[in-house]
Amino acid sequence: MKFSHAPHTPEEQAAGIRPFVLFSLSLLLFLIAGSLFISLAGMYFGLMLTHTTAILGTALVYRHFRNQQGPIAPTWPTFRRTNTSAANLGLILFTTVILGLFANLFGALLIELIPPLKPIAEESQKAMADLLFNASVFEQILGAISIAIFAPICEETLFRGTILPEQRPHLPRRAAPAILINGILFSAMHVDPVSFAPLVIVGAFFAFITVRTNSILPAIFAHAALNTVNGIILPRLVGIEKTAEQDPSLTALIALAIPLALALTGLWIWLSRRLSTTQTARSVATNQ
Repeated sequence: MKFSHAPHTPEEQAAGIRPFVLFSLSLLLFLIAGSLFISLAGMYFGLMLTHTTAILGTALVYRHFRNQQGPIAPTWPTFRRTNTSAANLGLILFTTVILGLFANLFGALLIELIPPLKPIAEESQKAMADLLFNASVFEQILGAISIAIFAPICEETLFRGTILPEQRPHLPRRAAPAILINGILFSAMHVDPVSFAPLVIVGAFFAFITVRTNSILPAIFAHAALNTVNGIILPRLVGIEKTAEQDPSLTALIALAIPLALALTGLWIWLSRRLSTTQTARSVATNQ
């Protein structure tokens, strides 16, 4: 039996492509602004200016014009409160740290399994070393601020605070596809084939906690924690003790990745249940 579907209205068609148009515009502006600002202001201030204008600026300008449309504008996640308890926020941050460790191992596994990715990974590591280590103390501080503060605020405002609400026609009835697509767009913005798959999982996790809390703050805190651990702390620890001859074998990577994957899955399920309970309790209190 065939089911006929009514044709989509112009507004429904626009809603379907709007997140992808917004993403494409942000990516284009990011690439253009990055080349311009880095050439004019240097790597460190250039990265901050690029994030502020191309990512945060695009999101805020878009939200402003969408708000002019009145009732058809989406409901944006709040910036004012976390909509979750301190215990839940702590669990979010702990899960994020485990997610970051797993993402590192997942990326390393992909490099071992797909040899053409290795030169790309080495170039990316060199760029990160130049940003954080091969510079003056002041420049290293600016690099750390860019990674741990500017990037989380700007990227979460765009992806979870602006693009994700435009996907809300699919939520909450079809939350999983929207969350996954949001993770894919987030990963694609980084233009890094080595970390594409790990970043899809990371972006999907940030989208998940935003949907469950209806607040952008937990995702910002989680993003900042992940960038601080993966982008600042771990590179310094690895840079001190690791040499090229000490790269872990494929077997060792798998042995480390499996328990981390199991731990991450368990934490994610536990967090989902806790956030669902909090969400239900909040709905009941609101209706009373």
